[in-house]
Amino acid sequence: MFLSENFLAAGWSTTHRKVIDLCKEPASFFNAFTQAAATIQSPIILQLHGFNKHSRQPSSDLIVSSTKVNPEQFPIGFLETVSCLKQNLDSWKVKSYPADVKFLGGTLNINAAKFYERNPNGAFYHVETSKELRIELLHNDTLRNKFQNCFL
Repeated sequence: MFLSENFLAAGWSTTHRKVIDLCKEPASFFNAFTQAAATIQSPIILQLHGFNKHSRQPSSDLIVSSTKVNPEQFPIGFLETVSCLKQNLDSWKVKSYPADVKFLGGTLNINAAKFYERNPNGAFYHVETSKELRIELLHNDTLRNKFQNCFL
């Protein structure tokens, strides 16, 4: 997705979150990255994670969250993004936090907190994806374009 020209920057962590969870680490390069991104006009952060869809109920392929519990605090466009994902990924089980599921909402995500501190009008999307969906997004250009266009 980063190579599609729709995104300005990307950052990766290949360390399993059981070793170190950089989203909950007070001092990490992800915090610096999100704080820098928050300085641009109308910033959008898309933070992608993987999860085992068989370990959670209800079963989901994608869970999207703004990391906010109160709908009044959702970033502008969040509900439209959720609707777009549900429409465009219609053969996949798309859920939103906290409306559809009460888990994997990223509410303890320090990166998101630092982002919103710097720019409360920005949009931070915490996106959990199943292995099956990640594989399909990797190989299916049409699906990947539909997915990423929901965030733009």
